[in-house]
Amino acid sequence: MLVIKAKVVVSPKNRVKNKLNQVSPKNRVKNKLNQVSPKNRVKNKLNQVSPKNRVKNKLNQVSPKNRVKNKLNQVSPKNRVKNKLNQVSPKNRVKNKLNQVSPKNRVKNKLNQVSPKNRVKNKLNQMPFNPILRSLIKTNSLSFSLIPILNFSRQYSMAAKHPLDACENTCSSKKLSIEKTADSSNSNTTPLESQNSIPNTTPLESQNSIPNTTPIESQNSIPNPSIITSISTPIKFISTDIPLEKNKAAFEFFENTLLGSKYFLAPMVDQSELSWRILSRRYGSQVCFTPMFHAKMFSDPNNTKYFNEMWQTDKFDRPLIAQLVEDSADAVDINLGCPQHIARRGKYGAYLMDEWDLIFKIINNAATNLKIPITAKIRIYPELEKTIKYAQMLVNAGAKMLTVHGRLREQKGHKTGLCDWSQIKAVRQNVNVPVVANGGLLYFEDIDLCIQETGVQAVMVAEPNLYNPAFYTNKVVNSFDIALEYLEICKTVSTKPSYIRAHLFKLFKPSLPKHTDLRTELAQARTVDEFTICVEKLKLALLQDANASDFDPNNIKLDEHGYKIYPHWVCQPLIRMKFDPKTSSCDIPLGRSVS
Repeated sequence: MLVIKAKVVVSPKNRVKNKLNQVSPKNRVKNKLNQVSPKNRVKNKLNQVSPKNRVKNKLNQVSPKNRVKNKLNQVSPKNRVKNKLNQVSPKNRVKNKLNQVSPKNRVKNKLNQVSPKNRVKNKLNQMPFNPILRSLIKTNSLSFSLIPILNFSRQYSMAAKHPLDACENTCSSKKLSIEKTADSSNSNTTPLESQNSIPNTTPLESQNSIPNTTPIESQNSIPNPSIITSISTPIKFISTDIPLEKNKAAFEFFENTLLGSKYFLAPMVDQSELSWRILSRRYGSQVCFTPMFHAKMFSDPNNTKYFNEMWQTDKFDRPLIAQLVEDSADAVDINLGCPQHIARRGKYGAYLMDEWDLIFKIINNAATNLKIPITAKIRIYPELEKTIKYAQMLVNAGAKMLTVHGRLREQKGHKTGLCDWSQIKAVRQNVNVPVVANGGLLYFEDIDLCIQETGVQAVMVAEPNLYNPAFYTNKVVNSFDIALEYLEICKTVSTKPSYIRAHLFKLFKPSLPKHTDLRTELAQARTVDEFTICVEKLKLALLQDANASDFDPNNIKLDEHGYKIYPHWVCQPLIRMKFDPKTSSCDIPLGRSVS
């Protein structure tokens, strides 16, 4: 092997450079001190910026353009001085601390804040001048129902609590009119004469017997003034502020505005919505009420959801209110007959029967300040004389029509009991305004019986309509046919599922115990299509029952209590059972005696 050894020779020039680059002993010490220890090397590695964060840092860097803006936004020395002068001195800091509200006072301030309820009242008090609103606002509350009336007139009902809380709220609808041609060939008297005719009865006869008049005369006549004053009204309830022309217009209002309608459908909470009113009108209901609304729901302008939901109508649901003001309504009805627990808690409806002074002020102020008639819906007292005085007080206050439910305030639910037509008759004989009878009607033939027995101008039904919407037609109809027709309406009119379910359960009340599987399906339905599918299944099952039956609608038999015997697939009235307080049960049907 050949090894060649070469000697590297550094030129003099490079020797000088190397010498200059050599580290001096002093610098060697510095370098040694500046060397990073193994421990610090780890720290440095941990503190290094990751590639991901480098990108973020780059994005967060201030651009030259923004640097200029930042420089412009910097506080100048002059402003720094001003800011320093505006700083709160230690002395003022102490004052501010003293002026702070203590926890104790914070609680007091919270208690003194205006509640939402009072905010509504304050807002109502800020409204423009309204004579009724100003005179009645001091009372407690108000709930009301809108009353669509036959042949395109408009009316709404109010269950008195806070009078006219909602008078300034409006709801627009088309105003339609219709002409009624009087047939004078069938009458020997003019309409004015028939309205002012006096029955040929004495006070004693009128109170204890049926007036000696035909049903038509009884409906269109005004009782003898001697009868009206046979039970006197306290002096403080005698109104002297009502113009005479309004007192004379009571029967003109009934004949001309209501066109002498006989068939009224009562206001029912969550049950007389638009779709059900449309169905009821198809089967003879002439005067329909919307559900009762609480005025507070309308006094809040932000509560548009409730407003739009409850104010449903269409061109067939006529007449209806255009606005909650007198210029767009034909009458105002004060609902003093609602016996529900919610009315007791709010002290309105039938629970104002003990507040005669308040009721008188409500009706009297409305009758004095409005150009349209005031009507009222009431219940009876246990004492006949008190019921008559109550009705006379309402008429003296300015009511132009009374709807009398012949049951006590306590008669509700399983304690409903029989309706007392004798008290309705006594009211009719002792007031000179039209009277509508409510209660005690199960079958169509009861209508004429009630009118002849009491002498009233019209009748009103509530529950009979819910179980048989064709009540006013005197027809036997299948429950599944009515249900499917109602659901067809619900497809075009927005209706809450809870309303639909409640109506269907009432229509199929006799059938569901025999078809419990479909009862569960009906309870779980949420849409109109789901309800329709369930009703179609019920229809198939009920048709099988009907085909196997020999039921003849032209030959309906009666049971031992006098009730008609209907098969379970037919719309039929609710038969109330007699309540036994000893056993707290209802097993025996009530009798048919209604007078």
